[in-house]
Amino acid sequence: MYKKLAIAALVSIALYGCGAEERSYDTLPRAQEQIVKSSLDTESLWLYMPSTGATPRYAATQRGFFQGTPKLVKLRFDKTNGIVAEEVDRDTIEPDKDSRYTAIINQAPVLKIPGTFEQYRCAEDDYDECTNKEELNEDADLDWKETTHFTPDYAGVESLAVDTVDAWWTADNVEETAEPRVISSIYDPKKGVLNIEVERTFTASPDDAYDFGGNLEDLSFKTRFFYSMVQLDKLTSDDYQTVQYPGRDSSKFGFFNDEKEQRSLTGEIGLQGQKFNLLHRFNPDKPSIDYYLSDSYFDKAGKFYLDITLETINQMNKTLAGTGVPPIKIVNPTKKAGVHTGDLRYNVLNLITDPVDNGLLGYGPSATNPLTGEIVHAHVNQYAGVIRSTSRRMWDELVMRYNRAEIERPDEYKPEEPLDTANIPSETGASIADNRSSIFASGTPIATQPVVSHEPRFINGKPQWLSPEQQEENSFSKSAAHYTEQLDKMAAQNMYAEEFMWVSTKSKGLIKGIDYLAGKYFDNTELDNSASDYADKANKKLKSWTQLSKDQQQEVSDAITEHMFKSTLVHEFGHNLGLRHNFMGSMDKANFYQDDEVSKLGYDKMPAYSSVMDYGASIFDELPTYGKYDIAALRYGYRRQVEVNSTDDTASSTFMSLENIDEKLRLDHQAYPLGAIDQLQKTIAVEMPGTALKDYRYCTDEHVISTTNCNRFDEGTNVLELTKFRIQKYWDNYDLINRRNGRDKFYDFRLHYYSFSLLQQFSEIRDVIEDLGRIDNFLAQTKGSEDSYGSSVTDYYINFCSQSSNKAKNEVCNTFDASLLAANFFIDVLNKPDKVCEVEVSTTNDGIINSFIPLSDIWKRFGPNLQNKTDLPLSCFDDDLVATMAQDYEPIKVLSETRDGRSLANMRANNPYQSSANAVDLLGVWPDKLLAAQMLVKRSGYYYSSQDRSNMALIDISSPYLSTQGTPQKLKTYLGYLGFGMDSFPDPIFVDKDGKRTSTVKRYVPNIKRAVDVPEYLVGLKRYFQLSKKTVTPMFAALLRNVVAYGSAKEYGLADSSQELIDDITLTQPSSSRDENDSFEFSLKTRRYLITRRNGLAKRMAEKALLINGHQEKLEQLRNANPRTKRNLDTSGLKNINDFKLVMLRDTTALGILKKAPHFESLFRARPFPPAPAKFSFDKENNCYSPAEDSSRCHTKENLLAAWNTIRNYKDDNPEYLETLLTDAESYSTYIADEISKIPEDADIYDIDPEVIWLWENHEYLQYRYALEQLPVL
Repeated sequence: MYKKLAIAALVSIALYGCGAEERSYDTLPRAQEQIVKSSLDTESLWLYMPSTGATPRYAATQRGFFQGTPKLVKLRFDKTNGIVAEEVDRDTIEPDKDSRYTAIINQAPVLKIPGTFEQYRCAEDDYDECTNKEELNEDADLDWKETTHFTPDYAGVESLAVDTVDAWWTADNVEETAEPRVISSIYDPKKGVLNIEVERTFTASPDDAYDFGGNLEDLSFKTRFFYSMVQLDKLTSDDYQTVQYPGRDSSKFGFFNDEKEQRSLTGEIGLQGQKFNLLHRFNPDKPSIDYYLSDSYFDKAGKFYLDITLETINQMNKTLAGTGVPPIKIVNPTKKAGVHTGDLRYNVLNLITDPVDNGLLGYGPSATNPLTGEIVHAHVNQYAGVIRSTSRRMWDELVMRYNRAEIERPDEYKPEEPLDTANIPSETGASIADNRSSIFASGTPIATQPVVSHEPRFINGKPQWLSPEQQEENSFSKSAAHYTEQLDKMAAQNMYAEEFMWVSTKSKGLIKGIDYLAGKYFDNTELDNSASDYADKANKKLKSWTQLSKDQQQEVSDAITEHMFKSTLVHEFGHNLGLRHNFMGSMDKANFYQDDEVSKLGYDKMPAYSSVMDYGASIFDELPTYGKYDIAALRYGYRRQVEVNSTDDTASSTFMSLENIDEKLRLDHQAYPLGAIDQLQKTIAVEMPGTALKDYRYCTDEHVISTTNCNRFDEGTNVLELTKFRIQKYWDNYDLINRRNGRDKFYDFRLHYYSFSLLQQFSEIRDVIEDLGRIDNFLAQTKGSEDSYGSSVTDYYINFCSQSSNKAKNEVCNTFDASLLAANFFIDVLNKPDKVCEVEVSTTNDGIINSFIPLSDIWKRFGPNLQNKTDLPLSCFDDDLVATMAQDYEPIKVLSETRDGRSLANMRANNPYQSSANAVDLLGVWPDKLLAAQMLVKRSGYYYSSQDRSNMALIDISSPYLSTQGTPQKLKTYLGYLGFGMDSFPDPIFVDKDGKRTSTVKRYVPNIKRAVDVPEYLVGLKRYFQLSKKTVTPMFAALLRNVVAYGSAKEYGLADSSQELIDDITLTQPSSSRDENDSFEFSLKTRRYLITRRNGLAKRMAEKALLINGHQEKLEQLRNANPRTKRNLDTSGLKNINDFKLVMLRDTTALGILKKAPHFESLFRARPFPPAPAKFSFDKENNCYSPAEDSSRCHTKENLLAAWNTIRNYKDDNPEYLETLLTDAESYSTYIADEISKIPEDADIYDIDPEVIWLWENHEYLQYRYALEQLPVL
């Protein structure tokens, strides 16, 4: 064999010098990708980085051009696996210094490229002479190590490492269903590069259809993968200086970093001080940071974005001057360069103009030399198609806020002159259709993590908490944790998603770049332009998106897209430069730009943040430039300087260098364990007294939710402002979230994801109580206690949070006020009424009947008859709906509707675009109410935190000043209103057709049988909300079960916050161990129940159900009364029970006194001067009151109060009805006296408690029995 190889080599040499007439050496065809083995450098270090390439627009689970984890590898040939890339041992932590553990077994497998090994030789004739023809050596004894060539099978490339890139394309039950296809490959041994791009085909299981958008045709897709390997020395700078990034530095300025861990001399690991971090940054000594534009910038759709990008880069360079960041240079501003984002050799700005279904706006990863932290590659994905697709939503949100006067009219407004419309033909008219000082030391918050929450279940009638291990695989808590984890992962991986956007009320102006006046963007069609007040009223209403012409829509879309594109690009470029998110940017008020500074930057409004690395709450509050924090952080990272300010009145500042400290840290990373900044602070304290480092507020992804003020997409400079913002955002998002709002896919299973999102949103509001609990725990410990359930912090609030200028600066006061605000918010969510119509039904047999019907129920009945009406009615007074009801066989007339109602149930329109049975056009708000109930009573947060030391719930916090109901009583009052019509609950506001407040014929109390509207297949949702698996669950029962389940807590000592509430809203199972003092036992449907003195709600409901307090006997007495007596007790014509109580006084003297009395309690007190007796005298024996001048009738104080309230209420609102009522009452008194003389045996019946008579006569007691059955029995 060796002889043949030698001959082949000699022939090659001889042929090299032969003339044209000499015989040539015939070589075999070679694969284009074949490499000479000796050309592959297997000694040097290579940087390896996998990434995804192009992905289909429709594949919602795919993340195109996403980066995996860069690794430091070495390459070697392997007989079985071809070329193998293996990560060097992790003890390799310094340049030019190998690991102490060099055995190949320590090198983690990363990638393999299969292929075949070849060796070529000269073919010989029978005389062993070279025939000048090449042949492949196929000898069986050929050792693969002796081969000279390798032909890779790039299609078979396989990642061996578990990598983040897997998360960007995989989904459950995905299978590869076609052979891979090689898109491109580059091997250049001189440049030290090996790049491979492969396209793979996948098919997902139908079981995962919803993960892919719900369409079966979307379950098959292609994804491209790019594998880049470049020799490390071809990427790195010889003059780069590493920057140590010690612990406390990372709590001041946020940079990505490489963490290293150095084993001890003896090989020990896990010791303090062994770890150190290398800050990520480009080499600041580079003349420029070069970026390539992707080829898509030079396509037709990219021209608009090319100009914006070049302008933004130019502005960025101006802003970053002086920070040490080299100028950013676009290498190919005028033509395509053919570079790929995954190629480690290039920095790339990648434009994606397709509106991809994954909903991303931007993504900005980077790759570093793991031994130094130097950034050697970065790219930005700009999802221009997604950005533009949000225009309609952003515009309509802006319109909503402008039309509510939250944004001022343009300053340059000049009213148009009134038009002389008399001489203008009608056909020329324009068509209408056409945003501490704390008692604790401040610092970086403790990290938190989303975990699967314990979830309660009623087991054998008792609430029990199930651990994640005990929960079903599809439990809501597990799904919610996964949902949150995905959002957190997106944010942490520098992904900015469409769903994160919002328009805030703090937006300080309209979108720049639109001439609203000349462009006719205002809707003044309802105004009379000849009126004298036209100028004051004009231009206060912007047109909605559908009212805009196509040209206007294009102009609006361009303006919104330009603003969002710039802001996203600057943010993602910040990540490329090494900056992490800073979610304290919105809290750092001291470092906001001021008006004069904003003007110098060329902008016209102040941003409400100090960092573009924050996720701003409003897209229009963000400026496409770096904030003061960002500039300071980049100066710290690149120029290695920090700002020092004088503390005197001069307010002078200078920049101090960290270079000397850096030199010592490079030699010994443990030289300054507290960090370079801390060491500098110590130095200037000695050398520069009267100065201090400029302070900036900072927190990042792993700190999110650790305290209330560290969160994404927040707005506010303290915890109270943040809470107000979060509450406002919830109320404002109803139309956007709950309504179809033009979306094609809007089904009832969306309730599942709606509830996930709502849980997270409500938890952010609720978790302010976690902050207050930590404060309460701290204050309690100073008194030698552990948990005071809010009493300690309440005492502090009373003593130190008086209405003064200091209150707003005190974080304890703000946190207490924010907790009160949160508690009241959840009470408001509960109190928010259903969208209900008060109607008058003209029945065939029973005359006029007045009732209350939810709009959703009316639409369910009459909507199918209105097929030409394709939108949902927004009001009970909808013209089409009113007309249809009036033509019913029993005509229905709408009298009024709830002003602020939101439908509890889902609603479906006659939508011509939707045929699916589970399509809806409005999601009901029943989950909102159940979650609000949970939030009030829960004693643990959504995120786990190692700082948790308190069991406080919002129910524990009430205002110590106001003489109003406390939070627990507000909740009890609401439940009492639902359960038995509790009088102290404020009735919902009803309005007439013109929107004017009006009184209802009867008092409105929600139907106790109103059930939760949830599809049966949403099993996890049903379990989480304590709903019946198969049958419908009444809303009242669901609320009670959620309060009991989520409010259950083990309390010790004198604490009774949790158990007192639960006892109040439940029934008690009879038992010999129960304390039966002041208790009642009753039977219902052959089952026995006990009402103890702590079962307050149950007692009142049982009384209303006529089951206790002797009411059963009174009920029987009424049932057995003379028919004529029963007719005399008819309550028809009366609005409510108080009216009936007035009539049943049967005492004209008492009514005369009540009618004249301005104050009720004064009727029971004697007047000292001038002396006069009390108007009513107390009969101690019978426990009742009689008029002082006539003791023939004696009344309870409760009934007298009811009558007095009736008179007072109707005196101004409905005087005609009051006059009729009083006249009828007087007549009734005389009439009943006559009736008693005729049927004396029924005389006692007229003295039965009027409430009992009312409940019996209207059959309401049956409703209360139905309600009583819904109470949990513990």
